[in-house]
Amino acid sequence: MPALKHGLGIGDGRVGLALFAMAAATLVGTCVAPPTVRWVGSRDLVRAGTVLFCVALIGPAVASSYAWFCASLALLGGLGGLLDVGFNVQGIAVQRAYGRPILAGLHGVWSVALFSGGAVGALAAAVGLSPAWQFSIVAALLALASAPLLAWQLPPADEPPVPDEVSHLPLTRVLALGAIGFAAFVAEGAVEDWSAIYARDSLGAGAGSAAVAVAAFGVAMAVARFTGDRATSRFGSARLVCAGGAVAATGYALVVAVPHLAAVYAGFALVGLGLGTVVPVAFSASGTPGALGRVVTLSYVGAIAGPAAIGLAAEAAGLRTALLIPLVLCVGIAAGARAVR
Repeated sequence: MPALKHGLGIGDGRVGLALFAMAAATLVGTCVAPPTVRWVGSRDLVRAGTVLFCVALIGPAVASSYAWFCASLALLGGLGGLLDVGFNVQGIAVQRAYGRPILAGLHGVWSVALFSGGAVGALAAAVGLSPAWQFSIVAALLALASAPLLAWQLPPADEPPVPDEVSHLPLTRVLALGAIGFAAFVAEGAVEDWSAIYARDSLGAGAGSAAVAVAAFGVAMAVARFTGDRATSRFGSARLVCAGGAVAATGYALVVAVPHLAAVYAGFALVGLGLGTVVPVAFSASGTPGALGRVVTLSYVGAIAGPAAIGLAAEAAGLRTALLIPLVLCVGIAAGARAVR
């Protein structure tokens, strides 16, 4: 992003507007996804969407104007929203066919990919590779690597029927699941966007030490997701989400109550451990593509609004006080865990 910003000669405000356009398009993509799944099926959506997503990745890197930059980010966001629902619909169908929970593990692979992408970006920047070359190489490699995986998607005829108890969820249940996703995305975004800033500006940590807070969160979340499917089978969805919300709230309480770097590392690790299985379980409980699309959309609203709300609260009362917002939301996750049963 710094290289793209410098290449276009734009300021932070215009970058923020471009990222908002991307986020808004992501929401539109999640809204369009359910009818698209009903029309073509999750398999074909994933197949076509993945290829288009790889091609769209190149757009922001070769944008020659600010308008083209915004449009290319919006396209990338819209396809991302479409695919997020498509991937989860396909994953939930495979999970039903498999006969036991696997969705948390699939989200765990996403967590690994997040760190892998960051590492590739850091390496490309270190060796002076331009964004155009980096994104083009990554897009080509991802398209080639995806080809055999796309051939193995579950066809519509082989998808097990949706169980009766989740085939027609009442609107109140869908909204409750969306509220859990919203709270989880706010709490996750607070760590990703503000934990390093809190460690650096409030506790005086260096840049490297501050980044450890994000890493502790990410590693703990990946561990929770790779072990979450077995925990779901053993303890049940509602108990796991209730415990996860409580653990995450405890982590935030530790961060807010004890202003020391070690406590911050431990606290954000607890947040990752607690939240790791919340979103996969909430998505699994939604049942149908239509309900899942609504739950994903509400969740993404949290991803967009949460960091901004915390920033405004931090401006008014300080970042340490602002982190009480995700703490309260994590308590809400624990309190509303019955919705995922």
